[in-house]
Amino acid sequence: MALYEAAKQLVEDAEHRLLGAQHIPVRPVSWLRREFLHPLSFVALGAGFLIENFYKTLGYVVLFMSLVGYISHQLALANDQVNAYLVMAALLGLFVVLFALPSAFSHYFLKESDLSYLAQRIKARVTSKAELESLQAGLAIMEECADNRVKTLRLALATIWAVFLFGFGQSIGMLTKLGKDDQIGELVGGSITTFVFAVLITLVPMAAIAGYRRANNLVFKGLQFACHEVAVGFEISESP
Repeated sequence: MALYEAAKQLVEDAEHRLLGAQHIPVRPVSWLRREFLHPLSFVALGAGFLIENFYKTLGYVVLFMSLVGYISHQLALANDQVNAYLVMAALLGLFVVLFALPSAFSHYFLKESDLSYLAQRIKARVTSKAELESLQAGLAIMEECADNRVKTLRLALATIWAVFLFGFGQSIGMLTKLGKDDQIGELVGGSITTFVFAVLITLVPMAAIAGYRRANNLVFKGLQFACHEVAVGFEISESP
């Protein structure tokens, strides 16, 4: 059971390190912070990556479109050609972010100082490579549990959206049948407004779930990298 408790504590250590939280010896205060403050900070931290990518994408799109607009103006191209090139420039800005090289994002932007801290915490809890492998197996189970939570949240959101679409379609049909000819345009306009509003509202939980998943990955992938570092140390010390 010692390795099980060690795995639990390491996940908590990784969370605290990621959030920059200091240990609070007062248990009620620590509980309140963990239950109410940390979840918001955790999701916001993960969502920050999405915001950064949004600004990066927007910056590239504006840059490419500005260059195309300037060149088109210098060449005195027709408006139809300019519009086509501007669309291509916007797509290019989106393309270079979506299809970035793996070396640009696959390391999860983890800090070396954080990995060093986690490696030290792991070394304090295991004394052999066999114990480390058992610890890694326990962490893998916990990571799977965290992934299942994300899958459940996604499924719940997809189910709610599907129910809304079904109800929205049924209400449109009923309103169209019950409404008079001069009211059809107003009814359809109001329904479209409701649909757009629902889409915008859905973006909030989608971003929260994506941020939550990203933050989970930062915790467990950071622990994986740190375990690999510790494993190398054991191999060096055990080699003849």
